[in-house]
Amino acid sequence: MHAAATLDFESGVIASLQVAKESFGYAPRFEIYGTEGILYAPDPNMFGGPIRIQQPNGATTEMPYSHGFTENSRGIGIADMAYAIQSGRPHRASGELARHVIDITLGIFESARTERHIPITTRAERPAPLPLGLKYNQLDA
Repeated sequence: MHAAATLDFESGVIASLQVAKESFGYAPRFEIYGTEGILYAPDPNMFGGPIRIQQPNGATTEMPYSHGFTENSRGIGIADMAYAIQSGRPHRASGELARHVIDITLGIFESARTERHIPITTRAERPAPLPLGLKYNQLDA
C-alpha cells in the first residue's frame, strides 16, 4: 500500500519519492519540496484544483493554469498526441518514455528487494511542453 524511494537524477537532483495506494483517509496530492519552496498540486487523478507555491517565508502564491485544461482533462494526452501529429513534432506518449518509466519503477522494486542502489540505463528525452494557449478546438482543423 506504500512505497518510498530515493531517486538520483542525471542532473544531480536527488528526490525522495513516496507513493501510497488509496485507503481510508487517503488524500491524493502531489508535492515537490525544493530549496526555493514547496509546490502543491491537486489530486493528479482529477485534473482540477489550485496549484500553489509556498516560499520559505510562508508566503503562498496560487499559480494560474497556462493551458486552460483545468477540469476533467483526462483527454489531454490524446489531445497532445493529435496536436503533435498534426504539427509534425514528437508526442510525449512515446515508447521510449514509457520504457524509461517502467525501468525506474522496476528499479525501485529491485532496490527494495536487494537493498542496494539500482542504476537505470535507459534514457528518454524530456518532452517539450504543450504550446501555450493550446485548446481542444485547435485540433479540429
